[in-house]
Amino acid sequence: MLSIGIHASTWKAGRFGYALGGFAGSYSLVADCTTFATQSTAALTSANLSLARQYLAGFSDGARFGYTVGGNIGGGTPYSLVADCTTFATQTTAALTSANLSLARHGLASFSDGARFGYALGGFTGADSRVADCTTFATQATAALASANLSLERRYPAGFSDGARFGYALGGYTGTNSLVADCTTFATQATAALTSANLPLERRYPAGFSDGARFGYALGGFAGSYSLVADCTTFATQATAALASANLSLARNAPAGFSDGARFGYALGGYTGTNSLVADCTTFATQATAALASANLSLARYSPASFSDYNV
Repeated sequence: MLSIGIHASTWKAGRFGYALGGFAGSYSLVADCTTFATQSTAALTSANLSLARQYLAGFSDGARFGYTVGGNIGGGTPYSLVADCTTFATQTTAALTSANLSLARHGLASFSDGARFGYALGGFTGADSRVADCTTFATQATAALASANLSLERRYPAGFSDGARFGYALGGYTGTNSLVADCTTFATQATAALTSANLPLERRYPAGFSDGARFGYALGGFAGSYSLVADCTTFATQATAALASANLSLARNAPAGFSDGARFGYALGGYTGTNSLVADCTTFATQATAALASANLSLARYSPASFSDYNV
């Protein structure tokens, strides 16, 4: 999920968050839209994906477009490089071949600087990957960016950014669950391991989002069992620690995660032995998370892509 690449004093909070695709007993192209003013979620068919798939990456430029890239489509060649673009002005989604990944894969970390570039890092394409792709917002073109490759090849990490200086990929899976944190420096487009930001509990499939100013969150996942654990990364210190007040209301893996960039972050859906439509809301002022039934997904599923428009 993205954060804004401008100073917080100039932000405009977002209007909508999106959860696209996932797995609901079969691969899904369903798009749900959360209206931040009402904290309610509903299906939005105009934003449905061009291709049904799960374990996708999602990020946005915070102003015009959201991107859904990669994923798993099943069958003999399950890994996808397909990119879809959601136009915020019309809330419509369509395939965008110029933004296709350089390498077909699923289970990537994703985030953006909210201004110039979006990143999709790592994933799985028959083997765990460290490959980083970068989408240039001005041209809507994606290309491999070796300087931003992960320090450790892995799939299913959480991703978020502070919207100004750094993006983070935390945890994941590389034969075993991981606590490793990587940090991408936006000024240099270089990624390196950052041990101070390591997760305190190694796990895969957490949701990630940030408030774009002070804190990033990694919630839930799988750590040998379904997890409700929340970890918080303090941007001022680049340190991550458990934060019990932000724990999910329901232990699950692979929920969607996004925020409105001002007041609330959301974790929607996931899997806890069965597909879930449960929505949790984290209040940034209190760093407390609670179930929010009005924001529940229209279709129970796990591993959708997610992003929001919150620089509109």
